[in-house]
Parts: sequence; C-alpha cells; structure tokens
Amino acid sequence: MYRTETSLQMRLHSMLRWRVWLLLPALVLVTSACDEFPGIDAVGVQRGLGGKIEVVKPLCPGDRVTRVSLILAPEWHPDDSESGVLWQITSKTGSTQDWYVVGTTPAGFAEDVHLSRVPGEAEGLAATIDSEFDAEALMTFVASELRSDQVLEPDGYFTPRQFETRHQDRCVE
Repeated sequence: MYRTETSLQMRLHSMLRWRVWLLLPALVLVTSACDEFPGIDAVGVQRGLGGKIEVVKPLCPGDRVTRVSLILAPEWHPDDSESGVLWQITSKTGSTQDWYVVGTTPAGFAEDVHLSRVPGEAEGLAATIDSEFDAEALMTFVASELRSDQVLEPDGYFTPRQFETRHQDRCVE
C-alpha cells in the first residue's frame, strides 16, 4: 500500500524545506560569529633569546599550566604520536608562568620528552599548552615565521602586550 501526501501536506513540506535552506546560511553566520569563550585557547609563539622558540599563553586568574609541548606538524597536521613529540614538560601542581622556552625545564616541571634536536626553520610545528582551564591550546607554525619582538598567533603578529590584552576578555571574573 502506498502512502500519498495531500496537496496541503506537500505545500507545507515544500515551504519548510525552503525556509530551512534560507535560514541555514544565517544560522551558520550567527554561530560562527559567536564564541562563548573568546580566545580561551589562546596560545602564541615567538623567537626568544639565542633564537629559541618560546611558547606563550595569557592565563586567567587562578589558571595553572600543566603541560607544554612542541610537536611536529607536517602539512599543518599535528602529530602527537610518540615519534612526533619533539619536547614535552608536565607539572602535577601547575604553574602560573605564562611563557616557556622550548628545551628548558622550569621549576615545578618534569621533562617527559627531552628536546633531542633543534627543529628546522621550514619544518611544520605545533606548540601546545594544557592548563586547568583549557586543555590543548594549540598553535601551528614554521620556525622561520617567528619574530623576537612579536607573538605569532592564528590572527597574526602582536606585541606581547597586545597579545595579552586581546585575550583578557575571555577570563570570567
């Protein structure tokens, strides 16, 4: 037995389908423009003293960094496998320090993966920072892009002060 739709059902179905297609682009625009926690995964990188890579994360009050790593990211795809992790430090108690020099282990951290080689200037990399408020904030980059006077983040280059200010609004007080 076949089910047939009445003309009223067919018109309603057609109207609903067109409304969905008309509303879908607007819905996508609205949801992409809204970020419930803007910048919460903020992480940047810069060139430090001696040309070393520094990983920077503005922290909210009460937040503590628990892990920092540098991993390979060939073709902008982070490889967090054992062979892809170039350097990693972790802290059980966490730290309020907001910048980390790759290859250096600050007080309160244990070095889980020793930096066995300096990454190439054209090699795809990713810096990650885990904190109590934010798991795996990530920034992909190539070392040759780094500057000593500016922090590189997904939206471009900023002075350290601009970088920090840009992400203050994400902290709930």
